Amino acid sequence: MNRHFPAALALLVLLVCGAGARAARGGVSNPQEFAPDPGQSFSLDLDTMSGHFSEWRHDHVGPLSGFHATISVPRIAQDPQWAPGFTFCVQDSGAGNSGHELCVQLVALTSTPPLAVHVFRVDAGTKTDEVSFQKTVDLNENVEVAISWATPGSLTIEIGTETHQYKIPWDVDSVSISSSTGELKADPLVFGKAGQ
Repeated sequence: MNRHFPAALALLVLLVCGAGARAARGGVSNPQEFAPDPGQSFSLDLDTMSGHFSEWRHDHVGPLSGFHATISVPRIAQDPQWAPGFTFCVQDSGAGNSGHELCVQLVALTSTPPLAVHVFRVDAGTKTDEVSFQKTVDLNENVEVAISWATPGSLTIEIGTETHQYKIPWDVDSVSISSSTGELKADPLVFGKAGQ
């Protein structure tokens, strides 16, 4: 038996374990960029009937500074009034009619894939500043999403390989994820500390 075999095997095990740990962190290759917080990993499946709405919330995320998720849309449905849509919003403490939000939305306006990706603001109940990403999302496509509010007054959104930054004159207090007329999966969805 080769005397270097045990050392080579140990090195291979370390490399494989390191790659697995990076995958568990949501695909982040540099641990300085994103550090998951204990107890802040979730698996969501928002399977919503046609014409209905479901929402998951995480309140008081101020001590954290971002999240990473692997998302997919397994199913979109048909409805005469509502297009299939899936939204990730970061919100200040006054979210709603008096608050502020910045949202990423995947929507199938024609009720067929691919889904378009838009970012928009909601200030005091009014939707403004809609911007489209070049990225589109097909059914069952796994897409990496990362949103960071680590830098005060700024929000960074990454979808796949596309990154956009936005100025926000408010502090992030909560995150909501919603689904309408279809199914959205976020697995894993991991909150933690993002690098500045």
